[in-house]
Amino acid sequence: MGNVSSFHQVVLLGFLIGVALASFSVGVGFVSGWYSPQRQGMALGIYGAGNVGQSLAAFGSPVLASALGYIWGYRTFSILVFMWLLVFALFARNAPRKGAGKTFGEIVHPLKDPQSWKLSIYYFLTFGGFVAMAVYLPIFLTDIFGLAPRDAGARTAGFVLLATAMRPLGGWLSDRLSGHAILTLVFPSVGLMALLMTRHSIVPFTVGALGMAAAIGLGNGAVFKLVPEYFPQSVGAVTGLVGAAGGLGGFFPPLVLGAVRQGTGAFTWGFLLLGLTAVSCLIVIRPKVLALCLVPPAPGSKTSPCRRSQLCAYAGVCLSAPPTHVDRK
Repeated sequence: MGNVSSFHQVVLLGFLIGVALASFSVGVGFVSGWYSPQRQGMALGIYGAGNVGQSLAAFGSPVLASALGYIWGYRTFSILVFMWLLVFALFARNAPRKGAGKTFGEIVHPLKDPQSWKLSIYYFLTFGGFVAMAVYLPIFLTDIFGLAPRDAGARTAGFVLLATAMRPLGGWLSDRLSGHAILTLVFPSVGLMALLMTRHSIVPFTVGALGMAAAIGLGNGAVFKLVPEYFPQSVGAVTGLVGAAGGLGGFFPPLVLGAVRQGTGAFTWGFLLLGLTAVSCLIVIRPKVLALCLVPPAPGSKTSPCRRSQLCAYAGVCLSAPPTHVDRK
């Protein structure tokens, strides 16, 4: 990338780098295979915390470019990549395979399962929110509050570090409570923090931003606890889908925020849309919050009476506990 001379070369090399970065989904399957379901949340939370690298690269590249020259911004990261490649080649081992290999059709079959798309929606919010905030927070701080770029960058770094540190904690808590329980707390928290960020005062805005970092960090860890739990035999395929949704989540909000800022002169409606997205995720994962049970209970399932039966066609026979989800082949 440091030697490109045309836009077409940038697009081509960017595409190839993107293909390489898609190995994140491979890593989730690689890591989860070594741990029991009771420990996968913490393990995948630690693994996923490596996503802080994209933010460090965004902040570090200009520093390296100004100190050592433009091309060394790329060369430095290339050296680091080769170093980790050597470490991985020497010490990494595949977990023992259980059972026979699967065909491509069997691997991608879970993508037809609505649960895989629900997980994608959750990650669209949590990881997409992380990326979008890491990109836009300096703009918020300089444009709304008039902070100096250096101060805004330092505060953004704090946001990134807090969100990253909370990801392993989210996985650990999911191991002990459940990913659903953590996300049920995360989504309303994101909505509340988004409301605080609509205030044009630095104190509530800072509380909202830090609370947002903590919430989406916990959510990132919880989502990837659920992937191997729901799809133990198709972790790679489902992770690819969920990870792609997270990438789109980081790409889409900046476009919306830009349009909102241009159309209204402020970012307020962008924060409100973020809060509404969080509420939508809460309804998806906990439809009984609004007595909107989206599907009837499975025949033969354990049931319990519901006080909201007058509001929902299925509430009278709602499941007393969600059924264990397994791969459908």
